[in-house]
Amino acid sequence: MVSVSNDKLVKVGHPVLYGFLAIWTFVELVLAAYLVGHYNSNGYPNTSTQNQTRFLLFAGLLGFLLSVAYAVMFRVASGSFLSSIASHVGSVALLWIFFLAGAAALTNNLGGRIDCGQADFATCTTLNALEGMSWVVFVWLSIILVLLAIIGIRSARSGNGFGGSLVQG
Repeated sequence: MVSVSNDKLVKVGHPVLYGFLAIWTFVELVLAAYLVGHYNSNGYPNTSTQNQTRFLLFAGLLGFLLSVAYAVMFRVASGSFLSSIASHVGSVALLWIFFLAGAAALTNNLGGRIDCGQADFATCTTLNALEGMSWVVFVWLSIILVLLAIIGIRSARSGNGFGGSLVQG
């Protein structure tokens, strides 16, 4: 049986996790940007939709920038505090809260989803896609947060604490 160290799993898994996060937050960003641009030109259906699409645009942009930054920092400076377990947990937890709030608010506003056959505005499918992608990003962030907690607990037990590096050496 082949034994794989936890550090090797982290070295392989980190780029995959943050790569998918970058892709999905970019899709979220594009959907929200399209809707905000369309609504700014043609008027918003209501104030709630205006606030929620703009907030999800911000969350998507922040998520994309952070995921790319952490992917680069993990490769370039994996031993620095900026790429430590604590830094990862803090940023992912913040994004997790943002996407939970944005997805829940939009879902509440849309009543779960809009029936595009009954809708009277052209952006119905894009708004549904934004809602769905918000939940996809939220679930992905939840998975990353659980994995970071496991790595943090492992690090704390070894005496390195949460300020330590994701990988040793």
